[in-house]
Amino acid sequence: MGRSLAYGLLAGLFSAGLLLVGALGSLGGAVLSYLTALPLALVGLMFGVPAVLVATVAGAITAGSVNWLVGVEYLLGFGLPVAILVRQALLARPATEAGVASGDGALQWYTLGRLVAWLVGLASALVIIAALAASGEEGGLSGLLAPVVQMLLEQLQANRPELQGSADLEAMAGEIARRLPAVIAIGWMVLIGSNLALAQGLAARFGRNLRPSPRFAALTLPRGFGILVAVAAVLAFMPGQPGVIGAAILAAGGVAYFLQGLAVVHALARRTAVPGLVLVIVYTLVGLLGFPAILIVGLGLMEDWARIRRRFGGPGAGQEE
Repeated sequence: MGRSLAYGLLAGLFSAGLLLVGALGSLGGAVLSYLTALPLALVGLMFGVPAVLVATVAGAITAGSVNWLVGVEYLLGFGLPVAILVRQALLARPATEAGVASGDGALQWYTLGRLVAWLVGLASALVIIAALAASGEEGGLSGLLAPVVQMLLEQLQANRPELQGSADLEAMAGEIARRLPAVIAIGWMVLIGSNLALAQGLAARFGRNLRPSPRFAALTLPRGFGILVAVAAVLAFMPGQPGVIGAAILAAGGVAYFLQGLAVVHALARRTAVPGLVLVIVYTLVGLLGFPAILIVGLGLMEDWARIRRRFGGPGAGQEE
């Protein structure tokens, strides 16, 4: 136990260091800051929840020693979310067959689909916290962001003479600021999710993973998740703060359905003679064109009621262990 807590302390210090290096403004520092969550996730998935909690506290204190706001950002944006996700990922219960314990000591681990749902919930919570913190500002969260966005647009226009006088910067800044929380929610989910996946891969490579790696092709969002997305879609059309919050939650839910749609693609690709080539083509189209991602989100939505993997994906497809 003592050694795992020591590893947690080192991981927290290293994690905070990565975040602070990103504040230096260099390109390399910015790239390294994207890995802030990796040491936290790695120590948690290798040594358990106590280790990641120690890492979170150590990282928050280290970041807060520079500036208390940076410490809060670290705690809310990295430490606590990763600790919660690691705790959920390490949950397990005896495997059952037809509602009866199998008796062979096998464990049923917390599913990848539920972890993704938690990631959406945490992203939504952060947006709501930010909206509440900005509630005293005129225009709320979007009103707080609009001047910053306008300043950046003015700098861009100053450096690009051909853009001068081409648009109403104030109106454009207001529209971008309204959509920015949704973009940030997507970016945060990708950042945390990719670091968790990388940490699990490294832990498995070192042979120190506390849980087996889940099968991505079987990712299934929990029942009722679509209700959250439907409510968020309604909120997104409302004016003011509810609209900003709704749009951000809707965007986060869209990421979850994109992942479920991608899992469907993986399951179906395995039924072809060249699954690797199929996946390379799909990922290339998404990366180069962008719009195929919308089709994959639609596929993920269809999976909720059509159960495409169970029909066409072969035995066990679409069933998380």
